[in-house]
Amino acid sequence: MEKFDLIVIGGGMGGYGTAIYAAKHGLRTVLIEKNKLGGTCLNRGCIPTKVFLGSVHKFNELNDLEKFAIYPLNEKAKPSFRIDLVQLRERKRKIVETLVDGVGKLLQSAGVSEITDTAEINSDKTVKLSSGEILKGDSIVIATGSEPLEIPPFNFDGENILSSNDALELKRIPEKLAIIGAGAIGCEFSEIYSALGSKVTVFEMMPQILPGLDSGIVKRFAVLLKAKGIIFNTGVKIENVKKAGNRILLDYAGKTDEFDAVLVSIGRKVNSEGISNEIERNAKGGIKVNMKMETNIPGIFAVGDINGVQMLAHSAVAQGQIVIQNLVHKTDLQFKPETVPFVVYTDPELAGVGFTEEQVKEKFGNVKTGNFTFRALGRALAEESPNGMVKVIGTDDEVKGVFIFGKNAGELIHSAVPFISNNIRTEDIVKTVFAHPTLSEAVKEAFEDFLGLAIHTIKKK
Repeated sequence: MEKFDLIVIGGGMGGYGTAIYAAKHGLRTVLIEKNKLGGTCLNRGCIPTKVFLGSVHKFNELNDLEKFAIYPLNEKAKPSFRIDLVQLRERKRKIVETLVDGVGKLLQSAGVSEITDTAEINSDKTVKLSSGEILKGDSIVIATGSEPLEIPPFNFDGENILSSNDALELKRIPEKLAIIGAGAIGCEFSEIYSALGSKVTVFEMMPQILPGLDSGIVKRFAVLLKAKGIIFNTGVKIENVKKAGNRILLDYAGKTDEFDAVLVSIGRKVNSEGISNEIERNAKGGIKVNMKMETNIPGIFAVGDINGVQMLAHSAVAQGQIVIQNLVHKTDLQFKPETVPFVVYTDPELAGVGFTEEQVKEKFGNVKTGNFTFRALGRALAEESPNGMVKVIGTDDEVKGVFIFGKNAGELIHSAVPFISNNIRTEDIVKTVFAHPTLSEAVKEAFEDFLGLAIHTIKKK
């Protein structure tokens, strides 16, 4: 029986990130992954969708050149463009392969042992491989991730009823595509397939798209997605699904519509196979943890999607680092979901960190906001990107959340994250100097508006 300081189960971002971090802290570490390194994020999620969206955004820019006073030299031969699906999939494959290969080299460089196999995790901190070999760890980190949720009658067939995995491998563009679920995945795929030529209709049971996010921001953001020709049906439940030849019939709100394909993005289910039942589960079947990622079994931890705390790849990495810091340095660090940013990678992007206006009102009783629109931002106008805003939310004396939609929102949010995660006083935030002209000035202006001090905002009466 081979012994390790740490056994990590799962080679996604949470798993390989934890393993490398542990090895760099001097722990003898082994990583067990049954499939490809990189997990969902690298192989079937974050990276592949961003490859698709990267092409979509470039395509959109090419069709907007006249806004920048750029015209073809030959007006009679005005260029037109299309996205080649075959080459797009090939581009995606090459980028994913490059990154997966890079993860392998990082593990090797850090001195992490790597095993490709399935693992049975026992409560005595032993792990049994399919080969029969048994490993023993002083500690175990479970990072087995999740996969698309499949529920009847939406049984995936890879052609007409699709998971998000299937949607990245389609060999033809559906003329009419229905997307069930308007979370981040549904919104991103709606833009991808709309640009590829599908007529896209999105169905969401909740009253708004991107449920759970700040309603004021989402309302304005939704207008921009609808302007792309995407149809959103919110507060709508699909009542029946029928297959008629190569078509899918959906019954909803007293009517029936037919589609070439249906993409189901209603959530994800955790991968808990092979994990001892003595390790306590949460309500959704994942591993129950506290904010130090500890399970009910001392020395066994769970990070990432498997614990259901926050299904974001960067959250999984952060959780793993907390586990290692606490193990090695005997600290008492805890994960704080409200300090972790999220991004919806549409065009424009939507990003946020902290609590929404509704949450602040519920948790603290009173709420105060500050806003700044991109239409008052010189850099945004110069780049023909006036559709956007920053919203700062808090109580009378403390900012609790920041939400942004607009160009580069996913990058801009990180100028607000340190303020939220470190509880920096708003009075100190506005003393920070931001370069001009930049898009990030909107962040400072929104903080200043929160205090009633914004230079470029007309005074509210």
